[in-house]
Amino acid sequence: MRISLFFMKNTIISFLFIVCSFAVLGWSSDFIKMNILFASLGATATLIFIYPHAPFSKWKNVFVAYSLNYIVSMMMFTLFPNHYLLLAIVLGMTILALAHFEYTHPPAAGIPIALFLLEDKLQFGLILLVSLSWLIFMSFLHSKALSRYGKAQWYRRNRGVVSERIFN
Repeated sequence: MRISLFFMKNTIISFLFIVCSFAVLGWSSDFIKMNILFASLGATATLIFIYPHAPFSKWKNVFVAYSLNYIVSMMMFTLFPNHYLLLAIVLGMTILALAHFEYTHPPAAGIPIALFLLEDKLQFGLILLVSLSWLIFMSFLHSKALSRYGKAQWYRRNRGVVSERIFN
């Protein structure tokens, strides 16, 4: 199997952006001690940097999905005591809400689980907002780098076919 130069450039550019994004987030995690967030953000980074033109990778889907999951989870966990049955109900509600409003981003489903496990839910929300803002900013820079150095038109055309096969 022959690997094209275009694919190699895109892969290297994506790798560098993933490393830069998580180097900053990892450095900040030394101060905040909420590493549970990285499971969800790692899956998000995979989508936004490896499949930047997939429907799940759009910045609006990412931001709204995480925000909606956080808001619904906070309301439910504030109104009712933490219980595993409530966690299952909240997960179902957030996934249905995302499907209803058509802002689907699967890694955001980890937010209710993280909120269930953590004590300081408001601090988690602030950290989530800052981390998401950083990843979305890096995804904008990533798309600019791909369009300038990685032949994004070729990438969009060929990856779009692959992602349509996967997501449809």
